[in-house]
Amino acid sequence: MSNARNLANLLGTGATIATAAIADDAITSAKLDTNIAVDGSITAGTELVGDVSSRIIMDSSAADTDVGDNLLLNATDGSASDDGSNFIYNEVVANNDALVSGIPNLVGGLTYNNGSALGNLRIQTGTSTTPSSSTDAGTNEGNGARYYNNTTIALNGFASAPTVFASVLSSNHEATCSPVKSVSATSAVFTTHGARTAGIQGRVFHFIAIGEAL
Repeated sequence: MSNARNLANLLGTGATIATAAIADDAITSAKLDTNIAVDGSITAGTELVGDVSSRIIMDSSAADTDVGDNLLLNATDGSASDDGSNFIYNEVVANNDALVSGIPNLVGGLTYNNGSALGNLRIQTGTSTTPSSSTDAGTNEGNGARYYNNTTIALNGFASAPTVFASVLSSNHEATCSPVKSVSATSAVFTTHGARTAGIQGRVFHFIAIGEAL
């Protein structure tokens, strides 16, 4: 049979090759354009794999999907993590770069800088000095809690009472900066106690407060 006859049989009465005349899996990726626009949906039998170097962005203005909308998993539970949970996309974009580079600055800047905020999280660090006097509570509470004094520190930028911690700088091993006597969004009172007055009087202590930012 001549080539002309073969071509005539392939085209039939049309000007293009019918879909049914193309063998399954006959067209390889080498024969496809590098920029393919799909008018409809793409269904993958197993996984959709690619080397994506940019973000995935919706490009439609339908009633329920606008240009630039987020790409969401088709979740069926409250955690939005079950259906399609194997979908993973991770791209460090400009905003993420700024966040990542800012974290070391935030952490490094916590050296008693009167506070730093990361979104709704506020972290305030600082130092203070205990009073030069103390109260003798006797030995009923034990020698380690015999002498004590209270130090008030100022807090700022918190929407509510934060969680606070403190540690006293002392050569006396039993000296302790606890408990927290009171705490609010604007101040905290720490009790420092020990068996010897020299370990708690006029001593520097370090504190950190972590809570919701204003």
